[in-house]
Amino acid sequence: EKCGEWEKLICLMEDSDVEESSVKHKSLNLVDNSKNNKNIVCGHLNFRSLKTGFDEFVNYVADYDFDILGLSETWLSPGDNSLSFKIPGYNLVRRGREGRGGGVGLYIKKYLNFTKVSFNDLCDEFEYVSNKFTINKKNILVKTIYRPPSYNTQAFLDFLEDLFNLFVPFFDY
Repeated sequence: EKCGEWEKLICLMEDSDVEESSVKHKSLNLVDNSKNNKNIVCGHLNFRSLKTGFDEFVNYVADYDFDILGLSETWLSPGDNSLSFKIPGYNLVRRGREGRGGGVGLYIKKYLNFTKVSFNDLCDEFEYVSNKFTINKKNILVKTIYRPPSYNTQAFLDFLEDLFNLFVPFFDY
């Protein structure tokens, strides 16, 4: 049944070809006792530049009260100061891109404990951040992945399949 659970998280990794400011979000059927038995609310937003409209974005995050929010196309470079994109109550884990476009990130509510997971040698054709969460003794892997339009879609899907097969045995979700 793990494959069914992984499908719940696929919504966080859909192709980046969505309308500007479109959001995909889902409430996982994973209760976190430290959150008074509420579901974990995850989302993904293809932002197309975190540098523009950041104040509106902060209000948006507050309105939806995401626990974990993945971002693609942050358009942040490695040299940009993460403190400039701080949202109260959240940690930001991100990976920037040299040059224009790309970049990924995860805003994670501070009450959630997480560990960064690195898969640097698996593929350098697209950008991603990975974090491991342990909630109610369940290991959860959350990745935000950006596939540039120039990257072959089938090769990307093959890579995702390989990635899932590699890590499914170690994670509950």
